[in-house]
Formats: sequence, C-alpha cells, structure tokens
Amino acid sequence: MKDKFSLAFKLLTLGYSVIPSGGGDKGKSPLVTWQEWQGKIPDENQLCGWETTLHPVLWGIVTNDHIAVLDADIPKVRAELEATLGKPHVITPRGGGHWYIDTTEHPIKTVAGLLPGVDVRGVGGFVNIVGDKYQILQLPVPGTLIPWEKLPEHVLKALKNDGKSGPKAKDGKPITEPQRNARLTSIAGAMRRQGVDPTAIEAALLEINTRQCRPPLAEREVSTIAASIGKYEPGADQNSQADVALRCLADVQAELVSWLWFPYIPLGKLTLLEGDPGIGKSWVSLAVATGVSLGQGLPGAESQEPQAVVLASAEDGLGDTIRPRLDAMGANVANIHAIDGTLTFDDGGLLMLENFIQMRHPALVILDPLVAYLGATVDLHRANETRAVMAKLADIAEKYRCAILAIRHLTKGGALKPIYRGLGSIDLTAACRSVLLAGSDSNDSQKRGIVQIKSNLAPMGKAIGFELREGVFYWTGESSLTWQRILSAEDSEGKSALENAIEFLKDELADGVLPAKDMCGNAEAIGISKRTLDRAKAQLGVTSRRQGGVWVWELTDQGCQDIPPGGEKQSYGDQGCQDCQVGDLATLPQIESNKEVVMKRLGNVDAPPGIPLNHEAVLGMPVEKALEIWRSEGAPVIHLAPGENCFDLRELLSKPDTPGEHLEVIKTWLASKDQKRGGVSFADICKR
Repeated sequence: MKDKFSLAFKLLTLGYSVIPSGGGDKGKSPLVTWQEWQGKIPDENQLCGWETTLHPVLWGIVTNDHIAVLDADIPKVRAELEATLGKPHVITPRGGGHWYIDTTEHPIKTVAGLLPGVDVRGVGGFVNIVGDKYQILQLPVPGTLIPWEKLPEHVLKALKNDGKSGPKAKDGKPITEPQRNARLTSIAGAMRRQGVDPTAIEAALLEINTRQCRPPLAEREVSTIAASIGKYEPGADQNSQADVALRCLADVQAELVSWLWFPYIPLGKLTLLEGDPGIGKSWVSLAVATGVSLGQGLPGAESQEPQAVVLASAEDGLGDTIRPRLDAMGANVANIHAIDGTLTFDDGGLLMLENFIQMRHPALVILDPLVAYLGATVDLHRANETRAVMAKLADIAEKYRCAILAIRHLTKGGALKPIYRGLGSIDLTAACRSVLLAGSDSNDSQKRGIVQIKSNLAPMGKAIGFELREGVFYWTGESSLTWQRILSAEDSEGKSALENAIEFLKDELADGVLPAKDMCGNAEAIGISKRTLDRAKAQLGVTSRRQGGVWVWELTDQGCQDIPPGGEKQSYGDQGCQDCQVGDLATLPQIESNKEVVMKRLGNVDAPPGIPLNHEAVLGMPVEKALEIWRSEGAPVIHLAPGENCFDLRELLSKPDTPGEHLEVIKTWLASKDQKRGGVSFADICKR
C-alpha cells in the first residue's frame, strides 16, 4: 500500500488530478465523485485523507483538456500501436496499453470505441494507473508525453471525426449471449451522444450484430435498441430541463390507478420492499414474480393473464439460487428474464434497463437490492443524488406501465417509525407510492410476513404472512403481524427498557398530540410495559390533557423528570415536588403526611374559581402542574406515583360501583387493599 500511495503522491506532485479507486464491490470504479476533480487538483491533505479512510486498492487520474490517454484493450492492438508510438506508459491488467498524450493545443473528448479495440480518455474521462496489476513502464512526465502530431494517421483521423466513422465493439472479438444487449446499447448510446442519426446507428448495430454477436440477435431486437436510443436528442444531457413546462390542470385527464397486486404493488409506480438481511425479502420478490408469471397465486388477488418479469439481482446467483427457488414455487420461468451482468443506473445504465423493458414488456421489474445499482458516484444518504435516479426510475415505470419493485435493507436501530428505518435517504421512500416491510414476529421468529407501512394510492393493506419450510416459500394468508412487533426485537438489542420507551414516545409524539389509549396500546404491542412507559413519560415531560372528550398525550419541555437510565431520582427543581412525591408503594399514612405539605403549598397559590382548596387532594405532583390541570379541566386529580398519569376523579366517580365522595372513596379503597407490599400503585386504581 505504501508503494502505491507513494506513486500516487508522485503523480500529484507532477500536476495530475489523482483520485482513489477500486476495492470491494467497486471493482475498478472511482471511490469519489470524479467529475468534481475535472477542473481542480486535490492537495496533499486530501490525498492522505483518502488513503486513511477509503483504503483504495487503485489510484487513477482524471483526464482533461490538456492530458488524454490512448487505451488499447488487448495485447494484439497494443502491439500494433507500439509499432508507431513505441512502448506505452502503462501496461494494463489485460495486457493492453495506455499512452499519455499532450492535448494542450488539441483538446479531445472521451470516446469509447474510437477504433476497434481502442478508446481515448480525454475531457470527461478517468483512467487507473496505480495498482498491483498495472505495470508502469515510464511515468507520464513532461518529455515522455506523446505530441499530437506524432499520433498515427488513422488515430488522428478518428479523433478529428470524434469517432463518428462508426464505433465498434471494443476489441473486435465475439460478443457472447449474456453481453449482446448491453454491448449494443452502450455502442448506440456513444454514437448518439456524438450526433449520429438513428438510421446510421441501426446500420452500425446490424453490422456489429452480424459480425460479432454469437449468436446474433434478431434484427427486430437490434432495431428496437437503435430506435430507443434514437429518441434522445444528439449530445443531449440527460439531466436537461428541456421537458419542463407549465400545464393547466383542466387539460390533464384524470386516470384510474391500475394494480399489479392491490393494494400492495401499483402498476406504473415504484414500490419498496424493506427488511433485515436474511429475513426473506428476496424470497418474497420471487414469490411475487412467480404469481405474475403464472397469472395467479398472489394472496387476495384475482387471476389474470400470465405476464413477463424482468429481474436484476446483484446478490443471488441465477443458476444456484434464483432458478431453484422459482422452480420450487412452480413459476413459469419462460416469462421471467434476468439481467446478467453489471448494471449501474447512470444515463447509459438506465437506457439499457429501458431497452430490456421495451424488448420484454414486463408487468414487474425487480431490483435486488436497489443500492447495488445506484453506482459509486451516488451517495445513498444524499437526497439530491438519490432523487435524480429515483425520478428516472419512476418515469420508466410510468412510461411502460410496469411495476418496479426495489429491495432495500434496514438500518440498525434508530427511529421507531418504520418509514425512517430504510437504509439511505428518506427520498428513496418518498419516491415510492407503496412501501412494504418484511420481517418476523419478535415473539415468534418463525412467524414471518410483510406489512404495508406506506400507501399513497389506496388504503393500507392487511399484513400478509409467509413461511420458509425446507427451502420452499409458502404464503400463509392474512396475518396479525404488525410493524411494531417486527421492529421491536431488533430495536431492543443493547438498550434498556426505559431507553426504548423514551425513543418510542419521542417518535410517536414528534408530530403532535395522540390519544392516550392509542399510545398505551402501541407501546404494549411492541413490548413496553405500562410502568416503563410512565417512567419514560415523566422523564420526557409528556403531559396529559383532555381534547375533544378524550385524554391525549403531548410532548412538551415541561413536567417532572423520573428515574433516568443511571437509576437515581432527580431533583424537580423550582417546581418543588420532591418533598411531596408519593412512591408507588406508599401507605395511606404516608399519603396523608404528604397531603399536608401539598395543602400548605396550595395556600400560597391563587386557586381556580369554584374549587375549594381545602377539600381536594393532589398527591405526588408539582402544585403548579395540578393547578394547570384544574384550570384546563375544572376537575380535581390524584397522582399516586412520580411519572404516572394524573387520574380524573370525575371518571372514577362516574362508575356505577364507586359510591361516596371522591376523597373518602379513595381513602376507603386504599385502606381496603391488600397491604402485603405496603400499599398500592396507580396502575391498580386504573384497573379498578
């Protein structure tokens, strides 16, 4: 590594824009967005930072308007160029060669397929130079660069024509079956960007198809590729805003939503399927593909005509995993087409995807996982970068009326709201009209299912269960599984019960008040006890009040704190409730003693109109808080433990089996309870 870094540093001192590349799943691709280094050079600190944080296995140079690289792909072509140019500066891993050219007086663009087996990297290009399999014969220092006029005549002629004489398949060797569509689409895209008209593109592709494709594609498929690429403006920037317009909605025809699987997967839209690794997301996607290929088998869906599916899987092998799974589920594999090879959703990759869709007219396109196709230049966590890709995918889905189902992993822990749990920017979720969460029950890991957590076009669908038994997938029908139970097991790892409860309250109440009944029910559903919830409620300062006839909870900056994760009680500060708090095991005499303290404090505060202070009891809460509740509700309250809800005595008195005056009822009831534990808690009163 030190030797490679030393070479990279040397190139930097020679004035080259050197950036890191290669490593892991990046192959030979840059590890940073290379376009921003077209017009500037990193400094020494930047280079050291990349070395320390990215650990590149390769280093490359960003070519520009004064440095270009002639790239011969294979030894045969390298030998031909050596006859006139001499030895290359670098021998590539495949035995090809790189010659560095001084283009200061003649800037040239990057051209793929300039000549058979020859590319040129100029403005808008990048080339690797430092790596274990790259042999540097001579550093590209001044004096070794090839002058423009020294280039062979046929190379100069091709450069002056910008490759318009007809890009060829790179090395002239046979193009085998898995690469035919991808290679022809790439060639067509390069020609169109250089201004070649669709008729000439089609003629060139037909020639390459006949000469090099083994076996050749049907002429109809080649014509489809040429027609698809020909729709783009010559040299057009795919990010241009030429199609932006202002339309009156009176001129827009209302449309009904069509469904692949109601209400889970709409046609012409994007859908996300999320879940932890190994939970069965890929199984679910293949089960959906099976149903589409057969025209039946999706839970709750009516039978329809069998339709085609296009599948892009970057994680599972076609022969050892995907085909056996589809066979086990009884899929009509003749209707399912897999993209074989590396695909990145830059402009060329999206054109290729669109071409595949044009050829097969699928009802369903599966991307497993989505992140594998975004490419090294897209930061998954930056909304402005993911939004552009998702917008183009949405356009493709709408244009061809197919459903695109993208698979995404979850993050570890974090927000409890499920739509925020997917890996990457929230814009990925925002771009999709439906989001499905796959997972298992925290109480029974064998109980799996998918739960819809977002639906913009229809009411939320019911949870659908599935099982994996002996390597076979089975739908099990409607399920009682909830997103809370799916996320609770993973969320609770390494956290205390109180921390989970605090996180739950923050997440649920982030957007405003919610009914207390719903809060308690949701907490119970994910395994948070009433006691823990109340402790978290007090620590956060969550308040209870009536709104529209029901009790609601609201997250504010006020309220007593409770026992924090450290385990010690906190002072209640200026509100002065520490000396009048009542524990959940307090006895009646202790309550009476604290009541005197409270009443003394009440004597120093203006009382609400119509409420006799010497007749009511307020226990275990700040006096100011009790008065706040009295003023808003006009009812006395009792509070028996720090961190537990205030109890409206009107509700207690309204029960048919609660006789007597309110304070006497409470005293009598407390005294009659079993005193084995020294008293009763507020939870007991609620049960009463």
